[in-house]
Amino acid sequence: MRYNTFPMPAPASHLLFTKLARPPAPRDWVDRPRLIEQLNRSLQQGSLTLVCASAGFGKSTLVSSWLDSLAVGRRVFPPPDSRGGVAPPLQAAWLSLDEGDSDLVVFLSYFVAAIRTVFPDSCAETLALLRSPNPIAQALLLVTLGNELQRLPGRAILVLDDYYMIRGQAVHDFLSELLRHWPQRLHLVLISRSNPP
Repeated sequence: MRYNTFPMPAPASHLLFTKLARPPAPRDWVDRPRLIEQLNRSLQQGSLTLVCASAGFGKSTLVSSWLDSLAVGRRVFPPPDSRGGVAPPLQAAWLSLDEGDSDLVVFLSYFVAAIRTVFPDSCAETLALLRSPNPIAQALLLVTLGNELQRLPGRAILVLDDYYMIRGQAVHDFLSELLRHWPQRLHLVLISRSNPP
């Protein structure tokens, strides 16, 4: 696969940190235990969970409620042993995407910022590359970020909300390549109105 090089501006001062805040579940939320069970199972079945439905179906609210349950511990299926099948709490990072994140540099800047809300000292090498004024090879970014995700100090979930807003093929290609060697410590959740390419 051929990778381009491109200039990397120093984006840290241009991040809108409210995009890293998980929306709270509303007070009148109707519990959906069957869907929560499916989300719990997805943690055991792979590295990626896709939550896909039309606008207004409560995708973000569902995932946010699920993360609330994970923060206090969760039942796992199948239970790991006969002592109740309760897994330890899981932390989660959240990123609400918009069309401006279709640029790979911007996307990766927010991606790293989201990870650092859970693991503040993580992805330092990737962050240094993103802040470099010199052109950086995409292949180097891919290897660096992949290695740093593998070295995360604990398990976590990363939610990319409104993924359908991403229009840049470079972002889709980068994420697809990263998923080929996705670390076991990080579970990715994509929330979208349409299937990603």
